[in-house]
Amino acid sequence: ETHLDSAGGYTLEGVALLAAAIEALVHAEVFVRLNATYAMLDKDVHGSLNQEDASHVIDLYLQVVLLGLQVTKLSREEVAEATTDFAYMFPYWEEVQGLVPEAQLQVAEGLQSFSFMDVARILQRISERLGARLEKTNCQEMRGHLLQAEEHNGTGRVRLRDFYASAVDGSAWQFQESIDYLRQMGMLDESEASKPRIIIANYLYMHADCIEGSHFYRYCCSNPCEDLMGQLERSVQAPHATPEEIVSLVSAIPAPYASSNRTLPPALVRKLEDVAGHHGGVVPLHGRLFAQWMHFAYPHECPYPHLAGTTKISVEGSEEAGLKLSWSEAEMRSYVESSPDSAKATGCDM
Repeated sequence: ETHLDSAGGYTLEGVALLAAAIEALVHAEVFVRLNATYAMLDKDVHGSLNQEDASHVIDLYLQVVLLGLQVTKLSREEVAEATTDFAYMFPYWEEVQGLVPEAQLQVAEGLQSFSFMDVARILQRISERLGARLEKTNCQEMRGHLLQAEEHNGTGRVRLRDFYASAVDGSAWQFQESIDYLRQMGMLDESEASKPRIIIANYLYMHADCIEGSHFYRYCCSNPCEDLMGQLERSVQAPHATPEEIVSLVSAIPAPYASSNRTLPPALVRKLEDVAGHHGGVVPLHGRLFAQWMHFAYPHECPYPHLAGTTKISVEGSEEAGLKLSWSEAEMRSYVESSPDSAKATGCDM
């Protein structure tokens, strides 16, 4: 408590203690979930498992995690129903399974029988690498589908009609969210009411579709805007900067979908100058207006920040409140067929 209650902020020792405490809680949670998984499969936690049985336990554990379910709160029948045809529901299951032999080689090399602790160590190592594996598979595929359907090069927007068409006529199996859900989560641009559009960066990085890997963390698509802001902060080394400094830095900083040494549009520069005009000639780097500006400077990397209170970034309680989270294929197809297949827009305004 002394280390965490320092008048000058957290001490290094305090941060280390906090990290160690969280790590211990995460490991304890693995034991609880694994214990429940053993019980589901009628395995003895005090005995040993051969390779086949250990793989079965690990697979079921991971499937429940990827479904975002709490195995300790489910019956055996509910778990069996939820994981039926899992490879069909989760196309990257084979890639995730590839983590098992890698983890086993690192923490249980050469074992032919596995104790409860051996299986727990394998799962802990897999958990450390699962986020990166999901980033390379699921996240990258979603980015690809959204960029392919983008309404115009550089806008960072996908017409809602094209979003649903990617699901029903293409292979974007992830795109199933209802309009109400997308609106609540801040993923819709409804500046043109008749032509709602998905904001690509908000869909990918607002963390509405994260997998609840634990009570203490989630598996989410990595947000490249955090890296861009980090580069700006290291260069400026202050909480604010002049428009000229920002334009010079942003023009030179490359991003996955933005080239370096580019010329920013005059309208974008004027917006930055307008912000500085209200703050004594400098731009605060951690306010909503600058976050909005960053979105238009990097429309594929930086989410659009909505006004506080206009969106909700958690689904907890939504279904109980009557919000339908997803649409069926028939509902998505009906929307596609009833929406005009008009020419794609040429851009978006700030």
